[in-house]
Parts: sequence; structure tokens; C-alpha cells
Amino acid sequence: MRHSASFDLIAKALSLAQAKMKPPKKLAEGQIQNRKYMYATLGDVKESYDGPLREQGITVSHGLSTIEGICSLTSILIHSQSGQWMASDLPISLSIKPQDLGSAITYFRRYNLYALLDLAPEDDDGAAAQNDEPTRAASHPASAQGGYRPVSATQADEIRMALKGAGVSDFK
Repeated sequence: MRHSASFDLIAKALSLAQAKMKPPKKLAEGQIQNRKYMYATLGDVKESYDGPLREQGITVSHGLSTIEGICSLTSILIHSQSGQWMASDLPISLSIKPQDLGSAITYFRRYNLYALLDLAPEDDDGAAAQNDEPTRAASHPASAQGGYRPVSATQADEIRMALKGAGVSDFK
């Protein structure tokens, strides 16, 4: 993450906004091969943050830029009262078809916002139960001790989609 020289005022405003944000709802359905899953669209994510950020004078913007020779999607939060800003950059492969590039940009905008705003979509335990899969995280010893949990099948699918959108093709 990059930020302006000072970022105390935007950090305070962001904290106040985050207190009012609700988790994005997973209302859209996607499918990879024969596996269906639910996800929050960019519009669903925007609905969760737009009002609280505006109340605190924070604007969200996105753009493509080249950083050290790599094309990146930059998502930026700008505090209108102070001019302070926070930005996150995600590299995007330009070696994909234009239609796939558009999908990758939308996908990365959503995930850049998750990171910048510390948003998490609604829990997906219902999807695991629907597929008669035990929730692996619940049975993992580290989760009972407050440690890291393995990713869910839905999260793994979302990671695969992000990699594919970024032009990475040699993953399993």
C-alpha cells in the first residue's frame, strides 16, 4: 500500500466509516467447471462502503498505471478535507483478450477494495453445507487456537479466477 506523506486524517475518517460498513452480500452466482459459488459483485461491494465513506469525505477512484514497467490497477482513497490518500496496486497482465482484461479489471477493483477498506464478504458456510462438505476450517486445529485457517473451496475458486484474470495460466 502507498499513501501520502501524512495519512492520520484519512486513517481517522476511514476508521469512522468502517464502523458503519456492512459486509458485502454475495448475491451473484458464478461457476468454474461444475462447481457453483456465490460472490459479491463490484456493485454489492460499493453498496457496502459508499454511504459511510461519503459521510467521512472519502472518495474512491481506480485507474490503470505503469509502475516499474508493470501495468497495474491502482485503487485510491482520497480524503477531500485534507487531500491525504491511500492507494493499493495490483499487477494486471496485458497479454489477455480485451474482454478478459475488462473482467480482470472489475475483479481486481473488487479485491483491491476488500484490502483497502478491510472488507470481508458475508461468510460462505451455507455454500459448504449445501455441497455436504464439512467446514474444513472448523475442524482445523489452528482455527480453534486463533491461528490461520485453510482456504475454503470457494476462496480457492476465487483465487484461481484472479490468477486467470491476471494472465497466469500454469496453476492447478
